[in-house]
Amino acid sequence: MQTAQPMIHVMLVDDQAATRAGFMMMLALADDIRVTMQASNGAMALEQLRASRNHLPDVILMDVRMPVMDGIEATGRITREFPEIKVILLTTYDQDDYALAGVDHGAVGFLLKDATPERLCADVHAAYRDGAVFVPRIQRLFLDKQRRDLANMSERDAMRERFLMLTRREFEVARLIAEGLENTDIAKTMVLEVSSVRKMVSRILPKLGVHDRTQIAVAWYKARMDDTSISA
Repeated sequence: MQTAQPMIHVMLVDDQAATRAGFMMMLALADDIRVTMQASNGAMALEQLRASRNHLPDVILMDVRMPVMDGIEATGRITREFPEIKVILLTTYDQDDYALAGVDHGAVGFLLKDATPERLCADVHAAYRDGAVFVPRIQRLFLDKQRRDLANMSERDAMRERFLMLTRREFEVARLIAEGLENTDIAKTMVLEVSSVRKMVSRILPKLGVHDRTQIAVAWYKARMDDTSISA
């Protein structure tokens, strides 16, 4: 007997109603994806989330440029207040700088607005499963930017800087991973849901430039983070 696939609840945030309608039609092609919330700017999205804490979306598709509150600021606020939600930024070919800033604010990746329905649904599934969602071209730009920024720093200092860019909760998760704890133990220690821990791990990986939990632990000790704390 096959286990039923969980329904993935999605929020669309874009100031263009036609764009939201188009994404809604494409997402409707997947039986296990349902659009449950919509907003026309970041401030409205944040307001709706705060009013619906018992029925939060799993994934948010967030436009970058919007009035009132843009997608970058909204992503930062949402991922701090609702770390269990995965935010994918909707971008175009002329918005690389905005997309790169999105990673620093907690986005799990980027999706081009002209993506095919198959790609759109696949990326929503990937984000829900705690994966990172990157347009290859923007991923290269992000890595190139990291290389430039860290070119004049030692390997240890460079990794320390990456750890210090994590949020307080992400830093604590990284510390516990370095101590050898599994997600279930981390969840108990931090009084979180296991799913929230998994999602934080998925955000930590691109920020540190590593690919798995083992590399997080190795990076922690290479950077000599044991005597370091973070306050924000």
